[in-house]
Parts: sequence; C-alpha cells; structure tokens
Amino acid sequence: MSINGNISFRSMILGRIEGFVDSTGIIPLISKESLAQLIVAISNYTEEGKSFSPPIYITTDLDKLLRFIPGNSRIKIGELGIDDNSPCVALKRCAPLATDGWCIYLDCKADKVFYGVFRDSLAPLAIPLEKALLQDGSGETKVLRTQQSAPSCVELTNHNGDSHTIFISDKREAEPSPRQFVSDLAQAICSELKADIRPSAQTVIEKALNNGLEASHGALVAVTRKDKPPQFLQDGLLLNEPLNFGELARKALHGNEQDRMRLISFTKVLEGMFGCDGIIVFNRKATLIGYNCFIKPSAKKTPASGGARKRAYGALQTRLGKGLFATFIRSQDGWSEFKQISQ
Repeated sequence: MSINGNISFRSMILGRIEGFVDSTGIIPLISKESLAQLIVAISNYTEEGKSFSPPIYITTDLDKLLRFIPGNSRIKIGELGIDDNSPCVALKRCAPLATDGWCIYLDCKADKVFYGVFRDSLAPLAIPLEKALLQDGSGETKVLRTQQSAPSCVELTNHNGDSHTIFISDKREAEPSPRQFVSDLAQAICSELKADIRPSAQTVIEKALNNGLEASHGALVAVTRKDKPPQFLQDGLLLNEPLNFGELARKALHGNEQDRMRLISFTKVLEGMFGCDGIIVFNRKATLIGYNCFIKPSAKKTPASGGARKRAYGALQTRLGKGLFATFIRSQDGWSEFKQISQ
C-alpha cells in the first residue's frame, strides 16, 4: 500500500519552539506561528539574488534596548498591525539596510509594531550588543534576537538567556552552532596574548571573523604554533609586515581616535581576505601572517571525497601539533568545524 503526504520542517519547528516562545513573552506578536515563519524566511534570505543575514531584535521597549549602545543611531521605517506575517514583512523591507553593523528592530506595542533599523556600536573594542545584553540574560527588557549564523542555520536568543540553534538541514541536533566555532577560533588566535589585552583583541577578532564569513562562500583558517608560518604553508601571500591585532587593540584601547580608526581599517582588510581562495594564517598572538595560502593534500592521509576546500582542511588536520595549533573550515553550504590541540 502506498503512503502519501507532505513532510515539512515547519511542523517540526512548531513543536520545538513552544517553550522558547512562552519564555520570551513578547505577546501577541511572537507566537509559534510567527516565529516559525521568520525562522524559515531568514534561514536562506535573498533579495534580488543577493544573500542577507541581518540580526533581528524584537522587543517591547526599544529605548531600553538601545541604552546598551552609547550614541546609538536608529531609523524608523514604518509600522504594522499585530499579525503573524508582520516580522517577515519588516524583514523584507529592512534586510538590504541591515548590513555593516546595522540591525533590524521590531518594537511591539499593544496594537501595533514599529519597525526599522539601528546601528550597533561603532567602537571597534565595544562588546557586541548580543553579548552585552543576551549572553547571560538581561532579565529586564523583553528581547528576542534571531539571525542566520550560516546558510540554513538560525540562532534564537532571548532576554532570559534561553537559546536555540535551528538547522534547516540534515545537521544533527547535537552539532554545535557555527558561531560557537568562530568564538573558539578567536580564542585560539588570541591564546598567547597577555591577559590585560586578550579580551579586547578577542572581541575585535571575533567581530572580523563573523563579518568576513558572512560575506564569503566558505573559508579556511589555520593558527600556527609559532610566530612564523610552517614550511607547508609558504605557498601563498605572506605579509611583509604581519598585522598584529593585539598591538592594534592595545593602542586603540589606550590611544586616540586615530588609533581606533586604524584598528577599524585593518579589520576591514582582514574581512576582505575571506573573499579570497586559500587559507588565512594567524599565529597565537593575534597576528595575521598571510592569506591565499595553499597546502597539498596527502592522498594517504586525507579522504578522497569532498571538494578542494574539505580536502585541504583534511590536510591541515594532519598537521595539528606539527606546526599548527588550530584549524577551522566553513564550507559553502554552511558546514563548519574547528579543531585545536591542547595547550
């Protein structure tokens, strides 16, 4: 006997987010139905053939939310009625505006929702709003943050510190969030910095990694055990004057506006390197050594399956402890992995 019927990710999402919706408490705008629609919409969002992954903040008090951002900027775009479709309408109207640190907001009131965009802090050393407000839970202002962290992967966080990573794909539920891998990579890159500057440098590096990956079609990053790159990564563009982000962060922290602008300028260069082929190479002192580097896969030690990037990543993994401290990959389809040796 034949079996007929449709199978949808939406049904599974509806069944898993009910507790999160109740905990968030932004009613009546945020329901299982409205949040499920938004999750599916932003998992692979495009406009005019261009991909966007804007952070979206839904709140009941925008003024209190923005007090965490000194000198914040906002632009009100419009208002909508309370409806399950409202978050997706705001997404469509604002997504192309929410780039380079700009975020979408929905400010929910009794019978309507105001929407627009606001700018997270321009200060290069500032802790991102999502960490300052939501990492440990604000406990005050009701906030829901959602963003595509990789293709077909959406992260949800609320003011109670509750979070979900939702894979609209065949990923296993136990798989870590792609953004967690990026945070681990930033920590590895800064692991040999002195304690007084390490947190600031890690904030800078993590922001740049996330921004660069967001605009890329995949990437490879290697962290060397020593200051200079090992011989097997010499095939590439090695910087005559490596960019020491630890020192740049120190000067920005204790210096003047020119030092802070210089740090911003160099992070933009790092972000641009994610648009190049090959491997980006750091040491453990937050120093960018080179990019567009290549490694020859070993037929004996790396799998034959997968594309060139995955084969190169397999070759990098065989070098962990033999010149490399950590390796990272983000494939074009959003698959990520991070590995490092023990300290």
